[in-house]
Amino acid sequence: MRPREKAWFALVSLGFVFALVALVLGLLALTGNNWIVYQVEPAVVRPAGLSDVSRRRGLWFECAAENTPLVGECSSLFESTLKCPLNDNGNSIIHSRMLVPFMQVAVLVSLFTTILTMTTITVLLWTGSISCGYRCGQYVMVIGGSAIWMCGKTSGYTLFSFSTLLYFVTIILQYHTLTTENYLFDPYLFSLRSTWLPKVRNATTMWIGPEMAMALATYCITFLSSTSFLAAGSLVEA
Repeated sequence: MRPREKAWFALVSLGFVFALVALVLGLLALTGNNWIVYQVEPAVVRPAGLSDVSRRRGLWFECAAENTPLVGECSSLFESTLKCPLNDNGNSIIHSRMLVPFMQVAVLVSLFTTILTMTTITVLLWTGSISCGYRCGQYVMVIGGSAIWMCGKTSGYTLFSFSTLLYFVTIILQYHTLTTENYLFDPYLFSLRSTWLPKVRNATTMWIGPEMAMALATYCITFLSSTSFLAAGSLVEA
């Protein structure tokens, strides 16, 4: 192998490894139930409902912690438990909650589809099933790396248009939802501190769980995957 070919092979390998790691981390974050942890001092509050006990929240459900009287009880984050109609702020919270996991599913499907397509074409090129030369492999890396990195909509190829930037948007949305829920006191917002009894609110501590770090790592590693593919594509010979 010539030095240029060795560099191309190394960058492509790095791109695929980064993409696989990003997929695994993204799936773990998507299905995890520790995005947010609420710790309630048990000596202060007698549990009458889920918001009165320590609990863990994912992107789909909020469940009571194992060491609480309501262990095993969960509530969907996509529905309001309040009897009264929600105002615009309350509805926006539920919409944000619904957007985050579904957008992440779209990103992971897009990433998987892009990587699978790139792998198939690369293998066909390597085995000689497609005879369009070394330059064709370079173009595959440029197009694939751009598809992973960029966000937009190309006619007929929507799945290839969403990845790194869209995933970053889901993280911003999650932070926005957290801020609104925990710092905007509105009695008509769903499952927020402002709807809790003062003694429950004062006895509850919230912190970010490991899934948020996994999501940030997924974003960064997906970016590295895209960069590796684009760097490989830059080795096209004149």
